[in-house]
Amino acid sequence: MENNTAENGLMRRRGAGSCIRTGYGLYADNFKSILKSSWIPALVYSLICAAIGALCVIYIPEMAVTTLRGGVSGTETTLLPQTMLAVLIIAGGLVEIVFYSCGMSLLRSHKANGSIDKIRKRFYFDLRTAVRTLKITLAIIIVCAVSTAVLWVAYIYLLNSIGLKTIELWKSLVIMSFFAVIVNIFMLPFIFPFMKYILNDNVKLADTLTSGYVTGLRRLHFILAVAFITMCVTVAAGTIIQLPTIILATANAQSIYGTVYGDPLGMPDYMPVLTAATFFIAGFMQTYIRMSVLFPLYYAYGSTETFFKEKAESKKQRNTIEE
Repeated sequence: MENNTAENGLMRRRGAGSCIRTGYGLYADNFKSILKSSWIPALVYSLICAAIGALCVIYIPEMAVTTLRGGVSGTETTLLPQTMLAVLIIAGGLVEIVFYSCGMSLLRSHKANGSIDKIRKRFYFDLRTAVRTLKITLAIIIVCAVSTAVLWVAYIYLLNSIGLKTIELWKSLVIMSFFAVIVNIFMLPFIFPFMKYILNDNVKLADTLTSGYVTGLRRLHFILAVAFITMCVTVAAGTIIQLPTIILATANAQSIYGTVYGDPLGMPDYMPVLTAATFFIAGFMQTYIRMSVLFPLYYAYGSTETFFKEKAESKKQRNTIEE
């Protein structure tokens, strides 16, 4: 159990480095409780990853090759696999939200009690936290989707207005990458209302989403620093874990390419099982790497709350002295 000392208490002003160090420390010290509280959704998510991996790496390419040889219809190789893939992706997203809510429920406990209690049950699930996590996540996704659509329409309108209905590929990629970076940067302030809405039961979604975004925007440089460093750590660790899946996918792609041009060997019969098992293990490990991001952001939220609270109190004291 982690005590609520001055070192790891939530409501304290911290720099970006302190948020990251304290957050990862809290995550590491309580990993056993985190694992106990979330292993079931992590397991389900990993099974979905295994199904997606086998579908994308083995079955869809093999069905495409069969179609080229005239074995099955094009509809069978496109519509059915794509439908299955879409269902699996949506299911995986929902399960992942449930998984993150398990971590957020522990952070709610830490905020209220100053500690993360040891989980004595085999699985701990807080429905209230899961619902609030789902609501705020879907709200942010909708805002991101609408913002992206508006920027895309503005991009097309800009091209038409200057008479460029067609544009070189590399220029288009540069412009689209620029828009993507801008959208992602201005989505970062949503980290603050995301944390605030889940950690506090007495706040409403609409109010938190609007006022919380403004608060996060005022501390964008701070949130950006914390998010950027934690994302670098997550991407680096995630890439290492995903290497076996990348190797398998590359090997299967080369095999498919050879099969199209007459190579009779192909991949071994155990390849689908090996692929599913590899994606399962990688998916399970990836969930807990991504879960760790919540903990530095948790302290970034607490630091931001404290910053504006102290600023308001300081202003109030100055006004009192002047009167």
